[in-house]
Amino acid sequence: MTNDASPAGPVPHARFEFLPAGEGAPATVRAVGDIDVTNVGQFQAALDQAAAASSAVIADMTAVTYCDSATIRALFRAARQSRLTIQAGAVGPITESLLKVSGLDQVATVVTPDSARDPGGMRGRSS
Repeated sequence: MTNDASPAGPVPHARFEFLPAGEGAPATVRAVGDIDVTNVGQFQAALDQAAAASSAVIADMTAVTYCDSATIRALFRAARQSRLTIQAGAVGPITESLLKVSGLDQVATVVTPDSARDPGGMRGRSS
């Protein structure tokens, strides 16, 4: 008997991409795959780099397939460093519900597919 991490197949490899701020656009960190204690340092480093480059940061979490409490702590830290907007999916590990329960919606702006269609539906602190 083997001790596979995932019976459905290999665990998705995480990727964290920093996109510098452009004209009128904040710096962005795109996260893809699983974020956990083994790689949250890389995620935090990308968020720190974005915060150092821009007063406003977007954390695009729409392609995250798993996250643990270390991810939530990293997002709280990023919200203390910059004006943070979290793009969350309608389904998946990073949803508006998780961000509400954790309190992140009180310190960051949360954008979901529903709120993107209804700009009045955006949650979080105002700029």
